[in-house]
Amino acid sequence: MVMGSVCSGRSDSCCDASIRSCVQLSMRKFLAISAVLLGGALVVLSLPIWKPEIPYRALERLLEVNLKTMRDVIQQYHGDKGTYPESLEAMIDAGYLRKVPIDPFTKSRETWRLKYERRTIPAGIRGIVDVHSGAHGTTRDGRPLSSL
Repeated sequence: MVMGSVCSGRSDSCCDASIRSCVQLSMRKFLAISAVLLGGALVVLSLPIWKPEIPYRALERLLEVNLKTMRDVIQQYHGDKGTYPESLEAMIDAGYLRKVPIDPFTKSRETWRLKYERRTIPAGIRGIVDVHSGAHGTTRDGRPLSSL
């Protein structure tokens, strides 16, 4: 027997068992580390699948809030003045809005689709009675964004 050997003073079968148990422990550690790394990789790879859903939901909600605000302001303007506003800028000039909100899907203040009243006011001008998004596409539940 060699001095300083791991198995000094033991039989060969005992030494083989010790080596086997050491190798098995190393393999278990390797497998555990591999499983953690593989799980982490799967999580990282699946993040892009979830990520777009969150901002889209937020954009839909922001569009709904902006539309409700403008519709409420149009009704307030009509209630106070007895006529509908000629333009969105008329509501700013009269102090009903600070600025025209941005359509979160088109990222513009200029793409709102305005619905005018059928009859004209005495000066021959029709007022805005409703507003819709000028965005193309659909909501998560399938409705056109322009129908909100």
